Amino acid sequence: MNSEIKSLRRLNEGQYASIGRTVSLLTAIEYELFRTISAVPSVTENEMTNAARGTFDQRKKMLRDKLKNDVGINSDCFTNTLSKLDFASELRGQFAHGLWVTEEGLLVCKFIKRHTRDDGSKHGALQRVQMSPEKFECIQRNLEYILVELDVIQELLGEN
Repeated sequence: MNSEIKSLRRLNEGQYASIGRTVSLLTAIEYELFRTISAVPSVTENEMTNAARGTFDQRKKMLRDKLKNDVGINSDCFTNTLSKLDFASELRGQFAHGLWVTEEGLLVCKFIKRHTRDDGSKHGALQRVQMSPEKFECIQRNLEYILVELDVIQELLGEN
């Protein structure tokens, strides 16, 4: 049997819980991103349909486009939130589509990172990221902050 598949059997309950909690937070962010878009007064029914059918990145772009000139939203804070959403989007791909294994007591996520080169060609490369329990805690705290920031934006837009 493939050694990476064997190492899946060595994940303990705490490691599974850390992965699951992070995925759950990322899913909550995606849900709240949609709710934030729905709170924007200028969003049309067609745009809501597109947001519901779209990807995380499409929703993030729609929010950026809809609120970039909104005078009720602090532009520096909003730019910071969008940067955090970029981080969440990248993590989402790793956590949801990566292969989680243990190596020397640490969780390691192996995933394919896709990107477009300057010439427009598509490229993929195998990546690996080690995750200590402390790194998981830090990631989870940062994801929780994103949820708070989306909630603040919803309040500013008059949605609770």
